[in-house]
Amino acid sequence: MENAVSKFENRIWLRTLALVLVVLIIFSMYLGMESRILFSGTQYVGRIAEYAASITEDNTGYLTQKRLDRTWSILKSLIRKPKTYDQYEMYASIAIAREDYSGAIQYLKGCIETYTGNDSKELAVMMLRLASLYVITEDYAAALTQLDRTMEKDPGLASAYFMRAEMRMVLGDMDGAAEDVDRYLELDGGSPVIMSSLGQLYENVGHPDKAAECYSLAAENDPHGYVDLARCRIVTGDIKGARSSLETFRIISSEDKNGEVSALYGVCLMDSGEYTEAASEFRKAAEDGYAPAQLMHEQAMMCSYFAGDYEAALLDGGDVLTAKKAASEPLAETEVWIGLCHLMLRQYEEAQDSFQTAMDEDPEREDLRYYLGICAMSLERTWKAIGLFTESIDRGENVTACAYNRALCRYDLGDYTGTRDDLYLVIERDDDPGLSSQARELLSAM
Repeated sequence: MENAVSKFENRIWLRTLALVLVVLIIFSMYLGMESRILFSGTQYVGRIAEYAASITEDNTGYLTQKRLDRTWSILKSLIRKPKTYDQYEMYASIAIAREDYSGAIQYLKGCIETYTGNDSKELAVMMLRLASLYVITEDYAAALTQLDRTMEKDPGLASAYFMRAEMRMVLGDMDGAAEDVDRYLELDGGSPVIMSSLGQLYENVGHPDKAAECYSLAAENDPHGYVDLARCRIVTGDIKGARSSLETFRIISSEDKNGEVSALYGVCLMDSGEYTEAASEFRKAAEDGYAPAQLMHEQAMMCSYFAGDYEAALLDGGDVLTAKKAASEPLAETEVWIGLCHLMLRQYEEAQDSFQTAMDEDPEREDLRYYLGICAMSLERTWKAIGLFTESIDRGENVTACAYNRALCRYDLGDYTGTRDDLYLVIERDDDPGLSSQARELLSAM
């Protein structure tokens, strides 16, 4: 019986190693989705708002904060309502400096209405500033309309395409955003200062390869560009390149925003088979608040299992179960991993409990009858083990392994005919060289 359990351990190790690639791909896909979540919505709008604010700065540079209130007071007394272009421009500048953006919008509209020059490009710049004010006040539909008008005046104004791309992304027009990004790059070439934002745009429209190119340039001015670059490289399958980017970042900076660096580096280590180190990175990512901590502990659990540190894997598994129960999420997947850890530690009662919990929640889950059969077999509940192995064979799951283990159980019960039938089945299938060889040896011994 002990020999059978030992053979199970070897077999289950090979089976779980075969799962590494699948797990990594799923995790990579999750990171890709997570990156799109992390850099969308309010955070993403915050970046374009900063950009919009920078466009308005040209109007306010000659005013100091100390003189703002006094200047405003004097102007309001001298000119109660602006009438000329120069007056509207002054009012708009002071309103922007005082962060009265709603007022600035009205004054800048006055600038556009009273503009008498013949320079369409100058008028386009004013319109771009007005669009920027709409962005700052979060009136994105109005900003988009104003940007359309801006481009009618000056189709070659690169900044307008950049801002419209981000507005389209915020409003859900990903295809339009991608077109504007391409047009912006044609006109401007892409300065490193804003390549990070463009990289996020490409990520959101599903082009991680193009995003990686943008982040490579962004890294020239912002070390965190290496982290963004690593994330895209993981999504595209360039794990070695991702690891190189992350190691470069760690040389330059010790910062780890929300644990993202540790999470990404954990993926790289997992891919190269450095499971113990990967588990540590995932735990650190959880401590620093990356993603749901549950996901990080789940990855740490699997890495510890692959590393043979089943005790550590059980600790992580306990954290995952606690989080899943609190969120009323399914437990079967985690219970299976916990059961496997107990099984490898020869804690058969505990393993049986975990597998049974998984079975109760998901009766159709593959391999559970096989695992439960191993537990019953190890606990010398031979008849129960035979029944479980038979069920698994009838379902077409782990047929060769179940037939071999059922043969051992029947041998212990003195059912030599049944033993021979199972051993012949193993030999006929011949899809597991190790078990086929052992089956022949046992037949010869009989």
